[in-house]
Amino acid sequence: MSCYWDLHCVDCGETWDLEMNHAGETLHKVCAHAKELAALTWLDEVDVNLDFYGGRMVPIAWFARHKDHRVLPLNEYGRFMVAGPDGKLVEVEGRRLADGGWTLP
Repeated sequence: MSCYWDLHCVDCGETWDLEMNHAGETLHKVCAHAKELAALTWLDEVDVNLDFYGGRMVPIAWFARHKDHRVLPLNEYGRFMVAGPDGKLVEVEGRRLADGGWTLP
């Protein structure tokens, strides 16, 4: 069964729609380096993107806007990919906000 994932800022509610199938673990690894990716904005003379298969891209500027925020993978069913207490990745049910966005429980 398909399960599509996006990047989501838990703190401000902005989502970057990637719709990457079965990519929760991969995107979690990307999120772990969000601050380093945001630091690449010094390359302001060029448009820097993080390219994924299928032509999906995330502008480095998106990570810069959220450099001090919690950015996590969010799937189409409202579940976040997070590291559990033992360090293993688990899916956690998100909570729907009145404006239609998502947050952690």
